[in-house]
Amino acid sequence: MASFNDQEYSRLIIMDNYEHPNKKVDTKPNGYLEFNNNSESCIDNISVYLKIESDIVVDALFSGIGCAVSTASTNILCNLISNKPIKDVKLILDNYINMIQSNEYDENIIDTLKVFSNVNKQANRIKCATIGIDATKKIIDGIK
Repeated sequence: MASFNDQEYSRLIIMDNYEHPNKKVDTKPNGYLEFNNNSESCIDNISVYLKIESDIVVDALFSGIGCAVSTASTNILCNLISNKPIKDVKLILDNYINMIQSNEYDENIIDTLKVFSNVNKQANRIKCATIGIDATKKIIDGIK
């Protein structure tokens, strides 16, 4: 069985989530919190939508335009955080950001997002790999 440490396997996961994002929508759904994040240096412009009930992210969706890395990372994140308590979502976000910044992280917490573990070796891709994650973090941090 292939692992996330296998670059070819990671590429397949990224391309599948880019070409067939199951969490991408065309318009903002009703009853969802939203944050739009875009890049000044490329085409990436992603809006993340979270439906939160009783401190649980019951659904996570996104819309917008993005490269393979930004679209795939946002789609994977939306799948990973759906139906999770906010405290778990915060752990996922913190561990993912730690991985991107080459700090210690728990790969079990970030699950499939591990496919982006080499992004920090390409400085121009870090913004791509964090645009949807940063938008999600802004929504979560804004909840009282």
